[in-house]
Amino acid sequence: MHRYLILIPVFSILTAFLGCEKEEWPKAWTPVQTGAEFHLYGVNSPDGKHVWAVGSQGSVISSSDGGETWTVQRSGEDPTSIFNSVFFLNSKHGWAVGSNGMVIYTDNGGKRWAEEPSGISQGLLDVIAFRGRCWAVGGFGNVIFSQDSGRTWTKQETPEGEHLWSVWFSDEERGCAVGEKGTIMITRDGGVTWKLAPSPTREPLFAVHFPTPQEGWAVGANGVIIHTSNGGIRWQLQPAPVAGHLRGVFFIDSKRGWAVGSEGLIIRTEDGGENWVKEDSPVDKPLLDIFFKGNRGWIVGAEGTVLRIEVK
Repeated sequence: MHRYLILIPVFSILTAFLGCEKEEWPKAWTPVQTGAEFHLYGVNSPDGKHVWAVGSQGSVISSSDGGETWTVQRSGEDPTSIFNSVFFLNSKHGWAVGSNGMVIYTDNGGKRWAEEPSGISQGLLDVIAFRGRCWAVGGFGNVIFSQDSGRTWTKQETPEGEHLWSVWFSDEERGCAVGEKGTIMITRDGGVTWKLAPSPTREPLFAVHFPTPQEGWAVGANGVIIHTSNGGIRWQLQPAPVAGHLRGVFFIDSKRGWAVGSEGLIIRTEDGGENWVKEDSPVDKPLLDIFFKGNRGWIVGAEGTVLRIEVK
């Protein structure tokens, strides 16, 4: 996930068988017109039908038809603010986080957003929630936590002060955060304690995703891809067919996944990352985040870019 953070230097922006039938991969990602010209840094959907994306100029856009059409919910209220990440538990309750420690929350699907005090002033780069428990990560190793749907936040102790770009929780206890200088942190108690995991890279890691509690991938600068098969305790580098910065990664199961990044870059794997192939991309703008729900997927990026796909 590509994020912006005050005071952070940012880089310039399957083969399977079911019975006797071979599963076919989609041929292309389809661009969707949103009418937005601002950059989009995060995308999320709780159900495959309702989708939200957030970005520069304090903007939030949404779709209620799986991403075919979009509506601007919030834009320009603060032209200097940036939302880096969004997460919805269901079609009503969601959070977005961004610059200067900003957290906003909605309980009506984005018709109305309210700011919630985070207790920090540094930028927040990613957010995730389970039921009423929420975590957000950001600059200077910050991890903040809420157990009351974001009404109040507390800072969790971490062993590292490097900027954290991305966080993923497999459940309410098991989580992983990644960031600058190849930083990897894991927790097994909901963030009460975070521990550093050995990293095979010193490159910044911009995104992490676990399709299962054990299998996870993280991606970052200069095409770096790393993989764990034991819940984040040990990681190994995987070969990448590109050298561009990878900003987002998502796996729909333990074999099939995508990563996206600079200049319209899209790569995919059908064998758990042992082999990655570059896909034809319909755009040449930076792609900054990717998310799937069920068989539907979305990519967002610079200048209002939204791509959509349905996996067969």
